[in-house]
Amino acid sequence: MKRYYFLLLAVCGVFVQTIAQNTAPTVSFYSTKDKADVVLNPGEDQVAQAPVEITCAANVDDNGGQYRYKCEWRIYRSDEGEDAPELTRFDEDITYTLTKVGGYGIKLYTTFVDDAKGDTVEVVSEQIKVVVSESKLICPDGFSPNGDG
Repeated sequence: MKRYYFLLLAVCGVFVQTIAQNTAPTVSFYSTKDKADVVLNPGEDQVAQAPVEITCAANVDDNGGQYRYKCEWRIYRSDEGEDAPELTRFDEDITYTLTKVGGYGIKLYTTFVDDAKGDTVEVVSEQIKVVVSESKLICPDGFSPNGDG
């Protein structure tokens, strides 16, 4: 009985490992501070000025159609946690604008189903963190239309 249980765990472990390697979520946005595109991977974080429009891409490989999958993005305030998301979307890729100052956590939950074997596996990405700071608008108190100061 123990040997059969170990074999079952080994087979399931291979299935999970194969699927986990096929998810590579990213969050990207244009940084007004750096004047460049920023791409974040799971476990990474970045500071951006409000408002910041983020694009979340699941980058899921279904292994040539072998697996059916469903994506769930959760964007949540860091101080409230992922169980109280500000936004939940079930699209593979989404765009959302972060407007409030503070920290945000972003996670991708991917559920894979192998219909031929009847297996279902859920893969949760590491958190991607974006900290939104206040935007700075500098307005001159005067100007010189002819450029002489």
